[in-house]
Amino acid sequence: MADYERRWIEEVVGSRGGGFDYVESERDLHELELFIIEDGVPLGLKAILFNRYCHWSSYNTINDFKDWYVRTYLRRKDKE
Repeated sequence: MADYERRWIEEVVGSRGGGFDYVESERDLHELELFIIEDGVPLGLKAILFNRYCHWSSYNTINDFKDWYVRTYLRRKDKE
């Protein structure tokens, strides 16, 4: 995920939108906006992670992503 985090930073610094264009559905973007707001992870980064999760996983619903995000991404972030 470090490469995707770096890509998000480059997009934010370069003022290219911060990752929102990685979510094709307005509904999915809205669900990400309301999902674990207090985790400190910006919405644009969550959008990129969701996009890559859908690309690399055979499970590609917003609920599957949310489960992965809590179990894997946040847990790994806590260990750093």
